[in-house]
Amino acid sequence: MTASNLQEIYSACHHGKAERAYLVPSLFSQRVYHASFGWGRLWKWFYHAVRFLSGKDLKTNRLIKVMQKTEAVFSKRLALVVENANAYKSYLDKKIRDEEVDEKEVHALRKSVRRWTRATAPLATDVDRGQNKKISDLFQTYYPDSIEEGRHPFSYGEDADLIKEAQLFIDLEGYLHQPLPLRLLKSLARKQKLTPDEKHDLEQWVEMLNRKKKQIPLGLFLDCLKSLTDKPAFGGRLIDLEVSLLKNGLELLHMSEKEHLSWRNSLQPGDELASGDQTYRLGNPIGMKDEGFDTNLIFEIEGDPDHVIAIGMNRAYWPVKEIIAKEYQWGVEMPAVAEISSDGRFAVIEKLSPSVVEDQWESPENTPLVHADISVLKPIANLFRWWGGKSICPSDFSLDYLMFNQADELRYTHSLQPQPFNFRLLEDLAHEISQGNLNVYIYLMTESTLANHVSMNFYRKVVETALNDKPLKVKSIAACRKVTDPEVIRRGKALYKEIHQLRAKIIKTLNREFDEVDQDYLLAKANQELQVWYNETCSASRIWPTIEASVTGNLRRLLQVRQRSMASRDFVPAE
Repeated sequence: MTASNLQEIYSACHHGKAERAYLVPSLFSQRVYHASFGWGRLWKWFYHAVRFLSGKDLKTNRLIKVMQKTEAVFSKRLALVVENANAYKSYLDKKIRDEEVDEKEVHALRKSVRRWTRATAPLATDVDRGQNKKISDLFQTYYPDSIEEGRHPFSYGEDADLIKEAQLFIDLEGYLHQPLPLRLLKSLARKQKLTPDEKHDLEQWVEMLNRKKKQIPLGLFLDCLKSLTDKPAFGGRLIDLEVSLLKNGLELLHMSEKEHLSWRNSLQPGDELASGDQTYRLGNPIGMKDEGFDTNLIFEIEGDPDHVIAIGMNRAYWPVKEIIAKEYQWGVEMPAVAEISSDGRFAVIEKLSPSVVEDQWESPENTPLVHADISVLKPIANLFRWWGGKSICPSDFSLDYLMFNQADELRYTHSLQPQPFNFRLLEDLAHEISQGNLNVYIYLMTESTLANHVSMNFYRKVVETALNDKPLKVKSIAACRKVTDPEVIRRGKALYKEIHQLRAKIIKTLNREFDEVDQDYLLAKANQELQVWYNETCSASRIWPTIEASVTGNLRRLLQVRQRSMASRDFVPAE
């Protein structure tokens, strides 16, 4: 009865644009109904009919009795639920202290608290907030004595935090279908070394969470972790627990948080965000995607040209990211974090320029690089050289996240995980950065020393073999240079064929243009030109697109000179 009545009261206090909540009581039971729906409509018509026929107002007196009875039952049952919530809290505390507990006894406590909060939490939460005028007016009408005493009906009162915390853990246990491994979590929060058995248990638990990551509300999970780390007996820090779980493969922390995203999506320029004593006014959004999901929303800050507000996809995103950034920079730092709000909802970070691939290079094609381009390229080449010196490369690297700060220092907006050195990756990045500008590409390859890498020597030997019309013994060439990457070897095979096809195409073009060409001479010069242009352009596994036109042009001029020379030698002046 109490649960149904509270649901009807809550519905009436949130329905439509009516200035007050309309409720009607049952004549025969202790039920109350929202007057606009179902049984409420029938009872409303019944009381109207009685008043019309008899002039008696049965509804008001009856409603007062039912409402007061409902509140009395609520208060009585609240005391029992508080007792059960305290018992559940004691159960958690014992588990944190590694004391023995009887899980069967706790099952009844969970059931009691869960049923109660599901029935009462929506209305009780509204009451405690004190922001619903319909509820305030309703209480003034039916519970004037309680209001005068400063006591709010249907409120959890001073036990609100106790009941809310118990419900948090009970809800999470319900999603997991098992109790939380508090001993393991405590060890992680305290950064303690796990035993082999504990590592196995943690691995199993994380695998289970990963399977259920789409069903578990991330907000609930984060709230439970925070509640645990707030307990003195638990110890440790929330951020250390979150980072440890992430390092152990927990995918849930990479998920979006529904309530947080709802708040994030509601933000507009001019809104104010507070952190401690500091208040920030949002400026215009920066770099929002037209389609797809934004991991971060970035806003300018009014009055601060050097920083921006960054709002991640969940409350753990920036606190965890700041810690991870210090461990996984690998040659390039993440944006400097000036402040993270205490609740983790947003961060104040240094403002960055657009990514390095968004702007066109100022240097025209086939001209020396201008200073402005070199100032951008030099830090990138240094980064590539640093990776080569450490024999590592980042995994999942994207130039979209490579930017400069206001001091022209290179920054990468995501954490980097190292993997063995990957020549292919850096070659591909150099091509992408160049945007078709050969001098930009050559600068990156030479300044980074990639042009001297063993993979580059492998490709040069492949080209030499092709131009000498020798069979390609690619495994032997790779072994001599200690090249083991199967993709580099595959690209070498493709390069061998491509060089043959390019040379044949150039020779065919020139044979169409010139008569009686010395084929041995043309072949030798084609080989020479192709080898020189390939080497000078640092082409690696790719043949630069302009090589064909350049080599063809050079050979054309050589043939023209050769033909003029032969014509003048064969010329016999008239006597």
